[in-house]
Amino acid sequence: MGYWIKTYSGARVVKVQCNARHTTRKSMSERIQLQIPPGKLQKFCAEKRYGIYENVKGRHKAELSTLSDAEIILAYNGELRGLANYYALAHSAKGEMNKLAHIWQTSLFKTLAHKHKTHVTTIAKRLKTDDGYVHTVQEKGKTRTIRLFRLKDLKTSPSPYQSIDIPPNTFALTLSRSELIRRINAEQCEYCETKEGPFQVHHIRKMKDVANGKELWQRIMIARRRKTLILCVGCHQRLHAGTLPGRSQLKR
Repeated sequence: MGYWIKTYSGARVVKVQCNARHTTRKSMSERIQLQIPPGKLQKFCAEKRYGIYENVKGRHKAELSTLSDAEIILAYNGELRGLANYYALAHSAKGEMNKLAHIWQTSLFKTLAHKHKTHVTTIAKRLKTDDGYVHTVQEKGKTRTIRLFRLKDLKTSPSPYQSIDIPPNTFALTLSRSELIRRINAEQCEYCETKEGPFQVHHIRKMKDVANGKELWQRIMIARRRKTLILCVGCHQRLHAGTLPGRSQLKR
């Protein structure tokens, strides 16, 4: 497997218009593009024995005739979907794999036709729906549908250039156990600042739970970006009761 990496040096000069002024500039500068390696799709087609790639001609796989229709379709789906997902980042991935997908589909139809001793057109009409080719099977009293894989459903990742310089989120790395122990050993309430213990740890499931909070204790957790708050027993009990006063009232 693997990608080909192509780099554009920007040697070509093109004419452009900037506001009302005409000028020239290089087409692009050191842009990197991922591509499917030449010959990779031909090799894959031969390995899976779908048919002749150069002539765009599919052929049946007789060894699959003993399987059920669902098993045959799932086997074909898994093969092409795996390849397509791997090369989804490649430039024009869907266009490059379109020829292979046509041979793959023809091979699948011919395999099903060989199994049922009928024509390819009969199989195609049987599976055809308004939204692609679908096989329906009854399983434990329930109807299950198996959709043939389509390149049009392949999700290719958007260009990474927009977010390449965004700093990594290291928030999770700061939530160490030693840091929590240090705060507990400080023996001070992080709300009323009393040093008269004992002390307890207030937990929230995730920062999203206090993201829009207006209470002072919620704003403290947001500012510190902590899912824990060290409190004295009194503050902790009042927090859960919803009667925790502001700091100005505590100091009176």
